[in-house]
Amino acid sequence: MSSWLRKQNHGRLRERVWVSLTLLAFGAFVAWQATSYELGSLRRMGPGYFPLMLGVALCLFSAMILLSPAPEDDIAEADNPNAGDPADEGSLLLRLRAFGFVLGAMIVFAALIRPTGFAPATAAATLVAGMAEPDNGVLSLVLLSLGVTVFASVVFIVALGVPVPVVAF
Repeated sequence: MSSWLRKQNHGRLRERVWVSLTLLAFGAFVAWQATSYELGSLRRMGPGYFPLMLGVALCLFSAMILLSPAPEDDIAEADNPNAGDPADEGSLLLRLRAFGFVLGAMIVFAALIRPTGFAPATAAATLVAGMAEPDNGVLSLVLLSLGVTVFASVVFIVALGVPVPVVAF
């Protein structure tokens, strides 16, 4: 393994540790700040309950990232002398594609939620976000969109009682 690749892998590990620790610190800060608000109960949540749960979840996820083993891709790249080449435009284009479609999904949801309702906005946003992965087929995107729409509608409209119309044409 060349010294450049060794440095790249060491850099990735260092980056992963710093990102995890930063997220852990931010989650702890959010959870700590949330305790200054009334928490309420699970049935009748106060203004601090949701931020507290988000902070705790962020701490748990960052700890999982920090403690998880290195992904197989990093190990495979260490054996490939051409891996991690900064001039590799294919991976940059894929990342930009994913970023664009996920951002587009948020914009689609925000634009459609009022005129069409929750279900159509969720379905459209899921379709757009699913196009971030070039290998997704039409059938899998439609099935994913239907599943996410039904699940999100049950959770947010039925269970949580969010006052948004399911369909508003």
